[in-house]
Amino acid sequence: MLNRDLPELLAPAGSFYAFKAAVNAGADAVYLSGKRFGARGFADNFSKQEIKEAVNYAHLNNVKVYVTVNTLIKNSEIPVISEYLLWLYKNGVDAVIIQDVGIAALAKELVPDLNLHASTQMAIHNQPGVEWALDFGFKRVVLAREMKLSEIEEIGKKIKKRIELEVFAHGALCYSYSGRCLLSSLIGSRSGNRGMCAQPCRKPYKLMEGNLDGYGRPKNLKEIPLNHEYLLSTRDLALYSKLNYITSKPIDSIKIEGRMRSPEYVAIVVSIYRKALDEIKKGGWKPLDQDLKKLELTFNRMFTSGYILEKDHNRIMGRDRPGNRGIYIGTVEKYDPKYKMVDIDLKNDIVPCKGDGIVFISKGRPNTTGLKVRLSPLKENNIVKLKVDSFIHKGSKVYLNYKKSLIDEAKNIILKNAYQSIPLDLNVYWKNNLPILEGEIIGPDNSNLFLSMESRFEMEKALTDPLNKETIEKQLKKTGKTPFRINKIEIDYPGGLFLPISKLNQIRRDFLEKAESILLESYLGPPKNVKKSEDHLYHLKKNKFSPANNLIITTKNEGSENPLYMSVYINNHENVEYALKGGCKRIYFEFNSLDIWPGKDYGCTEKYLEKVLDHFSEIFTKIKFLCEDNEAQLVWKWPNINREPYLNLAVALMDSFSPDFIREIMVGDLGSAYLLSKMKPRVCLSASPELNIWNNWTSHLFSGIFKTVTLSPELSKSDLNSLSKYFYLIKNSNFKSINMELLVQGNLETIISEDCLPCTATNSGDDMITLPQKFWGLKDFKNHLFPLYLDLECRTHILNSVELCLIDYMALFKDWNVDGLVIDARNRSGNYVRDMLSLYGDAVNQLNDGQISAKYIKTMKNQIKKISLGGITKSNFLREVK
Repeated sequence: MLNRDLPELLAPAGSFYAFKAAVNAGADAVYLSGKRFGARGFADNFSKQEIKEAVNYAHLNNVKVYVTVNTLIKNSEIPVISEYLLWLYKNGVDAVIIQDVGIAALAKELVPDLNLHASTQMAIHNQPGVEWALDFGFKRVVLAREMKLSEIEEIGKKIKKRIELEVFAHGALCYSYSGRCLLSSLIGSRSGNRGMCAQPCRKPYKLMEGNLDGYGRPKNLKEIPLNHEYLLSTRDLALYSKLNYITSKPIDSIKIEGRMRSPEYVAIVVSIYRKALDEIKKGGWKPLDQDLKKLELTFNRMFTSGYILEKDHNRIMGRDRPGNRGIYIGTVEKYDPKYKMVDIDLKNDIVPCKGDGIVFISKGRPNTTGLKVRLSPLKENNIVKLKVDSFIHKGSKVYLNYKKSLIDEAKNIILKNAYQSIPLDLNVYWKNNLPILEGEIIGPDNSNLFLSMESRFEMEKALTDPLNKETIEKQLKKTGKTPFRINKIEIDYPGGLFLPISKLNQIRRDFLEKAESILLESYLGPPKNVKKSEDHLYHLKKNKFSPANNLIITTKNEGSENPLYMSVYINNHENVEYALKGGCKRIYFEFNSLDIWPGKDYGCTEKYLEKVLDHFSEIFTKIKFLCEDNEAQLVWKWPNINREPYLNLAVALMDSFSPDFIREIMVGDLGSAYLLSKMKPRVCLSASPELNIWNNWTSHLFSGIFKTVTLSPELSKSDLNSLSKYFYLIKNSNFKSINMELLVQGNLETIISEDCLPCTATNSGDDMITLPQKFWGLKDFKNHLFPLYLDLECRTHILNSVELCLIDYMALFKDWNVDGLVIDARNRSGNYVRDMLSLYGDAVNQLNDGQISAKYIKTMKNQIKKISLGGITKSNFLREVK
């Protein structure tokens, strides 16, 4: 664990220049990415040579380097990423930040001594999730940005420093839970899970409402008039003013976001947080207005304390505009068209100077006017006269968004040398007139490193002018532009000896070079361990990087042994009967507020959750017997985000039933899976698509936990084919059998957010958004309509504007030995559930009987189009994510 009184200050670096800015500004650790496998694909990022140089530079300044491998990985990339993980270990990176649980399993096997951090892309948001990471072998968890400080504090008390907790403290916020956003992927194949997010959340949208037709589609749509149009755009997180409070909690690292930001941004933000943390350590720190203004000038979309501290979620959103705001300095009093001059009435003490950048924003007009101040402005009292290039409306608000003096300050930070940060204790004695130097320095994780060196120069008996002890000490303490500073020096000098000062200086240089070499080597993977990892990599290559080399195939592939079946996701208990009428034999039932709404008095509170789950026994018993009468399986589908109140109540509810009452539960987060896997008697588990199964290593890991898994809808045809082969091997081997399902129909979920969009956007009560017969959606600038709904705890779920439809490929799925095909019919009507299942069910029956034609599929597809919401698409199945 971190041996510090205060949390580590973790800084971003999207380029080598930004990396030096972070180190020189005082970061304790820096996170960066190679040219591949990082979640910020549009940053410059680092070549292998740059990573080596960065690691050495950091370690010589007592700074750690964490390399992000925080994207989801395809089977085709396993060989490359295996070599990369070993290379990172050999070259001394302090940790890798990982999203893909399969890659974490690979790293654990291949390079067991490489420290692993669970990325925020894993969306770990509850205590069982942290316990899973601890049990798995992670050294640190980067917690979901949606977690409250009170939740983190409670986890810290229970975890008791057995695993490090990291939180974001400054920078951009995502609207969705990280790792759970498919919006950019599904609308343009630029997946956030592959580091290619196009940031559609920063685009304008209109909030729409309407009624529902017989198939759950919108009709009589109308726009809800709002003051703002950037409905998904968040403010920027800034915990600077709350650092005193944050640092008193069980948090091991505070993280600054910004690998897409400039080196100057990194320099200023890191230096301000560094100064604050140093003052907090001394005691008596208070936030400074001048530093807060500097933070605002580097970049801000308005600041927020985020979900970690804010009670009012309205203060997290910046729906009026999505870009950098700078600092408001005044309004335009008048415009002189003859001289192209504006008079600005200043509202604070900030005066624009030559070289600064300002922006004019006119109310009711979408366009802004930017300007670089080329001449020093004239100031009379509170009025500043400024030369402009074009007409500026009277009353326009004026913002300073670039301060030349601040950029100059940042460049000075970047260019300074961050040397002499490593204390060195030096002991010098003589053996037969030969100087012997022994030293002790601090190495990785505050370990002590010892070194000893015999001088190559023997001193002689002085004839006239011997060196005194003071002169020797003075010369040996001159560490210059090295990373060391002499902390303590002891000299046992016999006296009466002589050596030219130039040679004494050379002894010092030789010793410091040796110290530097020993320090850098101490971070590298030990040769013995590297050799073991290299041997293991060789065997992985021989076995084509299979995660299970001990599989014994017990049957031959003669086609699928079990017929295809249909599954459905629904969240209205009345639709269970419709699903059964549609011939479905496997039903995933999820409760949400559209199904049970106990009234406005409860709100989205623990009391409300308790009220909802109290209904569960009655309803689930009813639909359970209904399914059993129709020989259908009923699976309780948990929400994909489960905070402590839901988990506590759900587990208490399960304990109140007989052991076999609930036979199977589908989960979409690692914490819920871990919690349920530890229960006795153990309940059967299924994995939802949100668990992001992209490769064989994740499949192998999950095969020991889940009975059924649903693969990610982001995967392409070739990716799914590759995965299906491994599932076939598992199924027809001595290993534990696991069923594979694919989503084939429905408006896929693209975003899940803690923001209650209809509530906060309209300032209306919760009761207006829970009527089962009401439609809510977002319309983008291309007039695409994205349905949205709220779950039990008032989170916003945004669905794709068009339905996935893969009925064309049913014969292919059968050839791949897929077990089940899934229709996501949540928030749709009973008619939709029944008719869509009937269409797919008829096709599955014909396929299982060996009689199906292209003409028949075409007919089915036309009927599917007629009842779909927004049309149909094959999405990423054919259009591979970039």
